[in-house]
Amino acid sequence: MLEQMRAEAKRRAEAARMVMPDGERWIDGLPLGNGDIGVMLWGSRTSLKLTLDKSDLWDTRMTWPEEPDFNYATMRQCAAEGDWERFQWLFEDSVREPNPLAPTKIYFGRAEIALGDEVTRQAGELSFYRGVAELALVADGRPCRLQAFVHKQRNLLCVGIDGAEIGITVHGLAETNPVLAELDSYGPQREGQTLVQSIPDGPSCAAAWEVGPEGTLLVALETAQTPDAALQLARETLAAGAAAGWEALLVEHEAAWADYWAASGLAVPEKKAEHLWRLGQYLSACSTRQGCLPPGLQGVWQPDGGRPPWHGDYHADMNVQESFWPVYANNHPELGRCLMEFLSGCLPAAKHFCKRFFGWEGAFFPTAFVPGMVFVPGWSTAQFWMGVPGWLAHHMWLQWQYERDELALADHIVPFLREVFKFYEGLLEEGEDGRLHVPLSTSPEMHDNRPEAWHRDTTCDLAIIRNLCGWLIETEAATGEPVLTTRAEAVRGKLAEYPLNSSGGLQLWPGQDYFESHRHPSHLMSIHPFDDLNLDSEASRAIVQRSMWEFVERGMGRWAGHTFPQSLALAARAGWGEMAREQIRLFHDHFLAANGLHLNGDWRRAGISILGSNVFCMEANCGIAGTIPEMLLQSWGGRLRLFPAVPEDWSDAGFHSLRAEGGWLVSAVRRQGRVAAVSIRATVAGQCRLRNPFEGTYRWCGGPVQEDGEDLLVELAAGETTLLTAE
Repeated sequence: MLEQMRAEAKRRAEAARMVMPDGERWIDGLPLGNGDIGVMLWGSRTSLKLTLDKSDLWDTRMTWPEEPDFNYATMRQCAAEGDWERFQWLFEDSVREPNPLAPTKIYFGRAEIALGDEVTRQAGELSFYRGVAELALVADGRPCRLQAFVHKQRNLLCVGIDGAEIGITVHGLAETNPVLAELDSYGPQREGQTLVQSIPDGPSCAAAWEVGPEGTLLVALETAQTPDAALQLARETLAAGAAAGWEALLVEHEAAWADYWAASGLAVPEKKAEHLWRLGQYLSACSTRQGCLPPGLQGVWQPDGGRPPWHGDYHADMNVQESFWPVYANNHPELGRCLMEFLSGCLPAAKHFCKRFFGWEGAFFPTAFVPGMVFVPGWSTAQFWMGVPGWLAHHMWLQWQYERDELALADHIVPFLREVFKFYEGLLEEGEDGRLHVPLSTSPEMHDNRPEAWHRDTTCDLAIIRNLCGWLIETEAATGEPVLTTRAEAVRGKLAEYPLNSSGGLQLWPGQDYFESHRHPSHLMSIHPFDDLNLDSEASRAIVQRSMWEFVERGMGRWAGHTFPQSLALAARAGWGEMAREQIRLFHDHFLAANGLHLNGDWRRAGISILGSNVFCMEANCGIAGTIPEMLLQSWGGRLRLFPAVPEDWSDAGFHSLRAEGGWLVSAVRRQGRVAAVSIRATVAGQCRLRNPFEGTYRWCGGPVQEDGEDLLVELAAGETTLLTAE
């Protein structure tokens, strides 16, 4: 039964496609990538365009204001005195004015393939499973077929065209982007079929290309610390690819993608859910790779010809988080290591900023930053949301929970959690009630960038700090080195309680109900992505249900596209399967471009939201792929729950090798509304607790199973599997 489901999931994955719409815009293109380099394939008419990007192309130049009062003490003073003009100047304008463009993500440039005087596109599609784009074209009256892919394991763009001659021109960034050209020309150097550009105070990037036999084209893209080194790397990559040959490169590439998709699968009745799940995972793999820089707002696809929205930076009040949600449950912890190692590398700079700005030990991250933890100018209410370090720490916790790698725990995870805890320990102040309070913070983007955004004891901050203490306590116990455990227990024990309204629902901060529809439901973080408010206890269940009803009551009028992955997950945690499914449909129908890429608002003006942005950001594509599994499998609180939030008409559904907290790989099949079979495989030794999914008797093989109230306990060694089936 499970093997049949696995085969069906593979069949559906092989058929998954992105269709290229008619149009000549960059946003109408097909995204290709391997986690380090990205290419957007677009255009036709006179030439096909391929916008070239790379994960480490960032202009990180930053001019700091010479303001001695740029510190937390002055921030507190301005807020207390209501001196918002000085507040705005010190913590926003003084940073923004000397840095109007940089720091920013940049791309390399654009390759253009000329196929004739007039080219029309008859069809175009991208196979998620193969990672290959295919176009049917007519060039000067001659039909031709194009295949293009970015090699999964080599930094090579590979293009093959049957029926037409290939002519290629490569343009540098300044030639294709007049806005970013104002930063610097990046010193383009051309020599034959190569182009090198250098970022001031940054790396050099080189492209080398070759038109091969039978209508093939290879383009290598590499970076290094010097122009000569980058060019040498690009030439070596190109030569190795040419020696392998087109057919061998395609076989290698398709095999690597097949391995990626074999890691997990699902089959559910809702086609839109499956499409979004595969699309988000495809974009995640295209833009994320261990050892490379993690994707910013647009991944490895910066918009051709203009300034990247919001500098293309790391926005850590939701965007970074959603971009990495799919890697855990979908069984790709290797991709999560990309973010883990990056954040660990930023820790020295975050510690320095904390000491400089706040005056105590610990690590602080602003909402918007670029590699090196370089500050990006923006709203002060966003940049200094005190919850950012803790929400980034959540990914450290998730990496441990899902992968259970003890070396990563000791080298990266625990050191990060400790420094973030120290920041909050210094931030909190004891009140007359004997409780610890957050003296000044915001609830992300609530009241936008106005003075009334600043408040005490925002609910999201209390949730972050409370859960951070628990993560630190548990991970230190796993290392056997409880350095800060006693202090974390003390903070958690004295932390202010969540503010509740008279109906028992969560407030934004004490005395303030969730008063309007908003794109960031951050006051509900204790429900998701955390789980200290859940359905397991009667008191907690009442808060969850009431808070969700108030969330629904305010409506979607001010939601952005990225709100839907969060609302889906919240609905799933509340057990509202119908609402979860409706979030999938609304997101799919109203917040995607014609090719499926997420646009940040209700851009068709369908009346879903007043936000009409048509700006591409990849986080919601990824986030929805990370939250759909919440409908099928939840593992918070040390317990597995099967199909906890499926709609009534999903009577037949299944999944294989979804990864659960604790490192369990879980597969399950539901038939006629009942769980028919479940398989649990241990990646590390331990005891698995499963909420009994069977309505009657069951049988098992492969490991001892014990009953404990409503739960089944399974003890497994690493690599062992237990199969349970309904009788």
